[in-house]
Order: sequence, then structure tokens, then C-alpha cells
Amino acid sequence: VIRSEAHYFRVSHLVTGDELDVHPSRLKFYADSSLDVTEEILEHVAAQGIILAISELKKHRWNASISDDEVLVGWKGLESVEDSWEPLTSLATEVKVLLDQYIQRQNVKVRKYWNDKQSKF
Repeated sequence: VIRSEAHYFRVSHLVTGDELDVHPSRLKFYADSSLDVTEEILEHVAAQGIILAISELKKHRWNASISDDEVLVGWKGLESVEDSWEPLTSLATEVKVLLDQYIQRQNVKVRKYWNDKQSKF
């Protein structure tokens, strides 16, 4: 908790560092005056099923093992070493507008391929 307001708290996520305003009912109670943020605590928080936001779609490649293109995704609040290759078909359903913007910045061949592939979704 960074600060307390009349009807909400400003908190900082231990893993991503994102600051959010949250209602007190959404907080889990924990008190330890000597709390030190250890690696174990960070692993516990990371395993709590956070939903990450995309910071950037970086590049793409063909993955023959899944018969699909993949896009290298940069995640908000995470280091570039934690970027991940995500299937294009998944991104097309989950973040279509962002993917469309990425595709429009690519060369003509990629844009044509994407336009042809979109008709299959």
C-alpha cells in the first residue's frame, strides 16, 4: 500500500510495479512489521494469476511445429527477457486491434498474408 485515501487505497504490485487504486474490500490482510520482499514472496505473488497487459508487439516468425505464425510479445512491467512468442491466432481473438496496428506497420507481403488469413477467423 502506497497511500490511503478516503474510499480507496493506492497500491503497488510487487511483481509488475504497476500502481492501482483499489477498494479496501479487494485487499488481502497481511501484517508483518519486519516484512522484507523476498524471492519467495515474489514467486507467490507471481503465481496468483495476474493478467498481464501487452506493452508491445515486437516481431513475428513462422512456427512449423504449431503451423502458425507467432508474435513476440513484450509485457508491461516485465523485463524483455520475459517476452514470449504467442500464436498469431490467439492474439487475433484476444487483442485484434493491437495486432491489426502491428500488421499495418509491416511490409506488403505480411499485410496481404494477414488480410487473407483474417477471413478464416
